[in-house]
Amino acid sequence: MMDVAIFIFQAFWFILPAYIGNIAPIFVKWIPHSDAPVDFGRSWKGKRLFGDHKTWRGIIVGVVAGGLVSLLQQRGLAVGIVIASGNFFGDLIGAFIKRRINLEPGEKNLFIDAVPSQICAILAAYMFRLLTISWGQSLFLVAGIIPLHLTANRLWFTLHLKKSPW
Repeated sequence: MMDVAIFIFQAFWFILPAYIGNIAPIFVKWIPHSDAPVDFGRSWKGKRLFGDHKTWRGIIVGVVAGGLVSLLQQRGLAVGIVIASGNFFGDLIGAFIKRRINLEPGEKNLFIDAVPSQICAILAAYMFRLLTISWGQSLFLVAGIIPLHLTANRLWFTLHLKKSPW
């Protein structure tokens, strides 16, 4: 039983910079004049690349938060920056896909909303030789992200930090 607990704890400890980085933008939406969209309003084939809700403020704050979490974990700033950056890259991939299939920003698609971010965070760590968990733990994180994503978003909605419960 203890081996299972260690397996799960190590997996979540590893990915924590991505998770904290992912929720950090919620807490800085109030900063005025800092909501420039990542895609600068550009479109491709008549559809926005990502949408207004994907901002430079969110990415910068999220990546910095991920780096700080990693520092607190005593893993170094770079580890958190890489993991959080991978997470945001995956989030942008998800937003791009949602625009292509005519889903509006904030419209629910649990797979697209959660899985690309998780996979890209893990792949970024792997590419930079920072992956400190097993492939089994990586698969556990990818498989578990949808229920975790649902639970976290319902919490942020209940706390009035998000406009929708997904």
